[in-house]
Amino acid sequence: MSTIIALTLWLILCACTAYQYARRRRRNYPPGPQGLPILGNLLDMPHDKEGLKYTQWAREYGDMYHLSVLGTHIFIINTPEVANDLFVKRSSNYSDRDRMTMINELMGWDFSFAMMRFGDRWKTHSKMFTTHFRFGNISSYHTTQRDCTYDLLRDLLESPQNLHDHLKHLMANAVTQIMYGIPVAKSEDHYAAVADQAFNAMTNAASPGTFLVDVFPILKHAPAWLPGADFQRKAKEWKKLTLEMVDAPYRAAQRATVEGNVRRCFVTEVTSDLERLGANKDQYEVLRNCAGLGFAAGVQTTSTSLMSLFLALMLYPDVQKRAQDELDRVCNGRLPDFSDRPALPYVDALCAELSRWGVVAPLGVPHVASRDDVYRGYDIPAGSIMIDAQIFITAASILRVFVIKPLPGPWSVRPKYEDLFSFRPESHPIPFKCQIIPRGESEIRLIQNSLP
Repeated sequence: MSTIIALTLWLILCACTAYQYARRRRRNYPPGPQGLPILGNLLDMPHDKEGLKYTQWAREYGDMYHLSVLGTHIFIINTPEVANDLFVKRSSNYSDRDRMTMINELMGWDFSFAMMRFGDRWKTHSKMFTTHFRFGNISSYHTTQRDCTYDLLRDLLESPQNLHDHLKHLMANAVTQIMYGIPVAKSEDHYAAVADQAFNAMTNAASPGTFLVDVFPILKHAPAWLPGADFQRKAKEWKKLTLEMVDAPYRAAQRATVEGNVRRCFVTEVTSDLERLGANKDQYEVLRNCAGLGFAAGVQTTSTSLMSLFLALMLYPDVQKRAQDELDRVCNGRLPDFSDRPALPYVDALCAELSRWGVVAPLGVPHVASRDDVYRGYDIPAGSIMIDAQIFITAASILRVFVIKPLPGPWSVRPKYEDLFSFRPESHPIPFKCQIIPRGESEIRLIQNSLP
């Protein structure tokens, strides 16, 4: 019986795909890898080091090229010019997001407005988040960011061999305080551990073509015992992580508020506004969602960027020396502060370059065309997928007091870029070891005396 059901579903899927293929195949698409009938480029889609594969195709096919996976059209954008033309000048048509059934519906990531379809729900979430974290309001969290950075300096002084753990704790502590008002001790990094697992599960499911249910959403109703429906079991396990990541720290912040132990943070500030306005239950759900997204993204992306910082400083000692010379001129006898940023253009530029060199999400978040469009003579059908404070203060403080060097031996020849990072599809520096050495006795005293 199960075999008959599976065969029937397969025939239906083949028929639907064949119809889509026949209906769309005559359109004028940009160049791209030659696909197979019905399957398109399904077998060509990379599942490791995706960014490198897409870059290789870009060299061959140009600044915009086309892929097709089981009837879904994917346009890869490779230049700022094309991205600006489509996502800025035609933003009304390209502000939508792909509705990824696996991630949004089955894994519980529908709370994230970074993945929501463009509409009133997205606007409500975006307005709450951006209104609070507008430029003028960010400075209110500088003390938290600076204090957490000082804790990092002490940790690196005591046990530099645990660099990765220290950076994870830095961001878990800073982001949890900013979003939820709760300081996190090292022995209580449970929130960050869950966020790490949930984020990894989400990125594993994010690559186009990974799960057939994203191409044929009707499969979300298939029971887990059906052949080929093992994704249901995975989704159930991953959804538990997603909900715990979003709900656990939010509930902790609510308890701390009742007990009077919570600090000023995103949740308390917005809660105060909602209470004053007499908001309904839906608005508190938006608050919970926005806090969850800020927490998940902040912990993951910033700690990864800081790991890339150490890797870059180790590989480019001349850059490290020039940044330290600038810091010595500006911050003689003290640690840097946010007010020093205008006087530290080289350090500021180093942080900006870091976001390009060690980019965390080389593929970005896919955009979706809401209406059929034509660009440079190429058809872009509706539904097609279109694939910038903490770092500054941390980078400047680390450069002010430490020298980052490679261990003797393995780095005599600088590795190729693709050998430095893993891509899944976000990029992470491949685990490495380095020497983190205080620049002198005065720097050691500086760390010890500057701790809060």
